[in-house]
Amino acid sequence: MDGGGIRYFKVGFSKIDITPYGKSVFMGGFDYNRKSTGVLHPIFARAVYISDGICDVVLVSCDLIGLFSDYVNSVREELAKEFPEVSRVIICSTHNHEGPDTMGYWGRALMNIPIISGVDFEYLSSLRGFIKNAVIEAREGAEDTMAYVGFIDIPKCLTENIRKYGYKDDRLSFLKFVRKDGGIKGFIVNFSCHPEGLWADNTLISADYPGVVLKFIEDRTGGGGVFFSGSLGGMVTPNIEEEATFADRLRFTVNMGEILGELVVNEKDSLRRIDDVSILCFNHKIRIKVENPKFLLLKKLGIFKREVFDGRIQTEINLVKIGDVILFGAPGELLPSMGFKIKSRFSDFRDVLVISLCNDELGYILSPEEFREKELYKYEISMSAGKELSLEILKGIYHMRSVLSF
Repeated sequence: MDGGGIRYFKVGFSKIDITPYGKSVFMGGFDYNRKSTGVLHPIFARAVYISDGICDVVLVSCDLIGLFSDYVNSVREELAKEFPEVSRVIICSTHNHEGPDTMGYWGRALMNIPIISGVDFEYLSSLRGFIKNAVIEAREGAEDTMAYVGFIDIPKCLTENIRKYGYKDDRLSFLKFVRKDGGIKGFIVNFSCHPEGLWADNTLISADYPGVVLKFIEDRTGGGGVFFSGSLGGMVTPNIEEEATFADRLRFTVNMGEILGELVVNEKDSLRRIDDVSILCFNHKIRIKVENPKFLLLKKLGIFKREVFDGRIQTEINLVKIGDVILFGAPGELLPSMGFKIKSRFSDFRDVLVISLCNDELGYILSPEEFREKELYKYEISMSAGKELSLEILKGIYHMRSVLSF
């Protein structure tokens, strides 16, 4: 609080380069055995630290396909001395399809079953230190800021749902942090679309369109930025013709990122200040039965390094309340239906940001109803841990709401 009685959030941003320079790695997403041949754009671990003076939280976003909770928890353990409340360190992935395979699924395969993990374990080991440094740097760079929240309804033509025409969340939501001197400290950006504009033939490392969004914001404002993917599953993708050349795809991806970045930087009509300078942060552990036999097979083959007990795995959902704004994190790729359901559970809040791939990556998270649409969502069901996950998420929200009511 300053002499005028105004209270501020303490906010810091950081970014650490996590590009696998000088080596060829299996790339996450699309096809097996896709190996990188160079670097088009660097990829980063980006972090934002937010404190109200009593409670603090760090949100990290990596330009990666996904990270399992076991790995996230190993990073938290490394941070325990510097950041004792490690449950308030939340580590997400953008689900970037143009970066390293950090899960193991996209290595070598036989009859469409992975037989050799795609993970470069040396890279994964160094990544742990990079994320740790990003968290510490964000906290060390914290300054007094005012916080604002805004949203933009994005032109529908930028993205497409190739499973169910037009069924997607076209709202981009963001938080904007402004220093006492009026300068921009940074932005949190939340949008729902697969980072896969460069598509399956690309073998150059890139952060895809989210990287362009954040570079535009950094160049125009001098502030930092963190991007979190929303309900992008089943199957929300950049609206590019599948037959497009790489040059056309690159042009569209850059253009899409710059359009989104410019809309964020210039948005004023929806912008409102968050006057309630308070933070709540908590997670809710859930254990679910793994209904997908492929997941268990990959665990047995050593492709997935994941703790499984009695056919069940543990994961978590996360909630961060910044003033009157809700950030909800889910441990996989939410379909739009689940994103809308989650937002409806917090309908008494004006602004809700829904984040996929938060502290885990358990594949697609379909609504209970969508599991009955077996033909339409055949692929998504085959890449999902099972229908218990969506049910436990929705049940967990009721638990979180009960905590919020105190």
